[in-house]
Amino acid sequence: MDTPTLIISAAAFVAGYYFKTHQEIKLITDDELIEDKKKKSKIKKTWDNLKKKSNDVWTTPINVVKEQIRYVEDILDDARGQIWVDPFRHTGAYYNNYPRGVKKEWAEITEGKCALEVDYKNKIVVSNPPYSMLEKLITKMTGDGLGDGAAVISLLILSIHLTAPRLKKIEDAGYTIADIQFINIKGWWPAARVTWVKSCYKPLQTIGVDYIRGGNRV
Repeated sequence: MDTPTLIISAAAFVAGYYFKTHQEIKLITDDELIEDKKKKSKIKKTWDNLKKKSNDVWTTPINVVKEQIRYVEDILDDARGQIWVDPFRHTGAYYNNYPRGVKKEWAEITEGKCALEVDYKNKIVVSNPPYSMLEKLITKMTGDGLGDGAAVISLLILSIHLTAPRLKKIEDAGYTIADIQFINIKGWWPAARVTWVKSCYKPLQTIGVDYIRGGNRV
């Protein structure tokens, strides 16, 4: 093979290799973009569905929030040394009132962070969840029912959602129900603060009723 032919062949090989490599990179990039669009579409659909449900978007009265956070602090000696998570940050009623100096994480569906994608392992969750997702959230937060989830979970839910099968599901996942506090907030359906902890903790179990005025929907 003469020199000109050799040069042309080498150039063709390099050009072909370059084109093939960059085409593969482009295809990978396109796939990632497609996945990203699917994820955003799923998040938007989830949020749109939540907005249609009247019981899913509430602003919790700040006195209820602070009492809930204070209770969790009181039952754990090392509460301030753990990571606190608010999976439904919304206006920040819970997140902004977590104990000063603790490590905090958050999710918020309207900002593209879904509560079902959070890593809850050995963390503290204190929040007011969307009720239509409650069953999925309980499963996720308790480590898919295997007890490998959050250390403490304290949620404000409708009292009608406080069912025996649901409480048994929580206990079967390796948790102890530490607190059930029924709360009557003007303008709401009757609510209940429910707190459960990993069974390695030995909290004092409590039950009570609070009548609290105030509280509006968003």
